[in-house]
Amino acid sequence: MLHPREFAVYAALLSRADARTRECYPSYGTLASDSGVARRQVGFALAELIDEGLVSKRLGRSVNRYIVERFADVRPEGFRSRFERGDRLAVRATVRETHSAPSDDVDTVRETRSEGPDTVRETPSAECAISTPQSARDALEPYPVEPDPEEPSRVHRDATHAETDDDVDVSAFEAAAATSAATTTRITDRQFALLNDWCILAGFGTPSDRTVAWMRSLTVEQFEGVKRNWMRERDSRGRGPGYDGPGAGDAEYEHLSARGKQWADVGCMPGEMRR
Repeated sequence: MLHPREFAVYAALLSRADARTRECYPSYGTLASDSGVARRQVGFALAELIDEGLVSKRLGRSVNRYIVERFADVRPEGFRSRFERGDRLAVRATVRETHSAPSDDVDTVRETRSEGPDTVRETPSAECAISTPQSARDALEPYPVEPDPEEPSRVHRDATHAETDDDVDVSAFEAAAATSAATTTRITDRQFALLNDWCILAGFGTPSDRTVAWMRSLTVEQFEGVKRNWMRERDSRGRGPGYDGPGAGDAEYEHLSARGKQWADVGCMPGEMRR
């Protein structure tokens, strides 16, 4: 005796099986959509059907090929079709059942639903409906499709940018972008000139080529850290002797920037004022 879940998957295979070869190539998602069984349960149902001999599986190059071996002649205990349960779709397609030869009037009918995550479903062709027993045709009536909790919401997935802008904290992105830029952007010429002036005015002399290369390699974030450390050290140790001021032919004075020369003329360090 088949479980209703397995019978629904079997009926879904019947609806897609070729009338002559009895072959079909549906995916797990297609079988879950056609049968109303959760996708994670389709594999277990197929395994039971294969064990019962109702379906055989052939591995192809890129897809799984299922062959419906024989029709089920017993309905599962307690199984009721959709119409017997009294359920109705908002929009239901009508499949003509005829025993005459296929004609232009008998086509595959597409069923469009307005409820649930699936919107389009193909009903069995007339050729397949003729060869399918009544019990199996009743089982083809789909179960109500319940949304899979593991699948993301279609409304959230298809939301437009205008609908999601209110939920996005733009300031957080701007702060993260500013932090990233500070950790990767090199210092400007003005910031390099400030370090150079500070080194000379603090009494360390003209920076060497190695020191200049180190200053040039600093990022904006590292520059702020060096500046804070130098100011903290100056506050703890005092100003010190520092630079004595310009003299005749003083090479250090010539290495100062225009603003650094102004600081040297008044005898101050950048960031402090003397009376």
